[in-house]
Amino acid sequence: MAPSRKINAKPKSKSKSAQIKTSSSSDVGEGTETRYNPLTGRPIRDGAGRKSLDVDYLDTIEALEEDSGDEVSEDEEGQLRTRKKRKRTPSPPLPPLPPLPQNPEDIRSREPTPDLHMSGMTNFTSLTFNVPPGFKGPFVVNLDDAALSKLQSQTPRPVKRQRTRRNGAPSHHNEDTINVAPREFEESGKPRPGEIGFVDLPPEIRNKIYRLLFVDKDAVDFERPFNFCRSSALLRANRQVYNEGRSVLYSENKFMFARNHNRRGNYWDAEQTEIGFKDFRVFLKSIGPTNISLLRDIEVIFTDAAPSATPRITNEERRFVHDEHLIDCLRMLGENGRLKEARFSFAGRKIVGRTDYRFIDALRSIEVDKVDMEHRNRYQYGYKIESDVKNELKKCMVRSKKLYSHD
Repeated sequence: MAPSRKINAKPKSKSKSAQIKTSSSSDVGEGTETRYNPLTGRPIRDGAGRKSLDVDYLDTIEALEEDSGDEVSEDEEGQLRTRKKRKRTPSPPLPPLPPLPQNPEDIRSREPTPDLHMSGMTNFTSLTFNVPPGFKGPFVVNLDDAALSKLQSQTPRPVKRQRTRRNGAPSHHNEDTINVAPREFEESGKPRPGEIGFVDLPPEIRNKIYRLLFVDKDAVDFERPFNFCRSSALLRANRQVYNEGRSVLYSENKFMFARNHNRRGNYWDAEQTEIGFKDFRVFLKSIGPTNISLLRDIEVIFTDAAPSATPRITNEERRFVHDEHLIDCLRMLGENGRLKEARFSFAGRKIVGRTDYRFIDALRSIEVDKVDMEHRNRYQYGYKIESDVKNELKKCMVRSKKLYSHD
């Protein structure tokens, strides 16, 4: 039996420092032994911290030291260096507080001055005594009731001055009670002796003045407003002039309402739209129901919208029977109007029939003493309304009992 050979196995390295390096390097070190950082496990270069002879070579340690000298280097002895904490600049001291007033009377009070009228003290007397310094002894004051009552009767009573706002309402802010003299205002409303005002003139003369200012022989045409330059500022003089002048303005003028084919819009609108019957509606809304009842003679010409002014709607929508502004105007005339005479002209592209019930119902609500539905040769379109519809409208619109006497 062959003797057993004893093989000595090579012991394993227990630490990283015992590992063998197969090749040598000038950076890592010469020989077979390589040193490792016990904290990071990275090899330690022998040239760490020494300047390289190669000009083109830049060590990372030098770059880190130039950027920030407080950073920790992992290739050095393995000792971590902490950054130094920056010291905070101390805050400046606070300024000294102002001294407190020695006399309590120097402290300003935010409370308002007490109202003497509300507290019940209507009359009061202030007494001032000049006491010399170092005075000792009793201080006796004898008051005579008769002298005090006489003094109080001669003292003027304080008048409370109240602040008012712009609209005349009293202000609720804190007011002080002061002595003020009452103001005297001159009565400018009454005429001076020997002068005659406008309302002092006879009614016949005032009516002539109203007619010269407000009445025109031509109709007030909303399609071609050439006579709108007359001013009605006289109606703002007083209520009497307003009530007298508006009856002449609305009752003795003829008003003609027609479609305005001009375009108008806001300055920010990219496309302007046709005016149409918008001005007719704005006029009735602005004067109100009372002034609508003063209208006596009107003429309305019904026409369709122009295709060039309304390119985004269809031909059926351009018809006047579908115009909401016009229908609203007819309803306002029917609810508030007390017309004497009215003339209507139908000049649309399509004949008005029974199917246009919304327009016919609004037109039927108007009541007049005399109505005229004959065609005016003002437009190229013919008379566009059915004869039976026209006859029924006349029967519904004409009053059986006249309100006005016709000459």
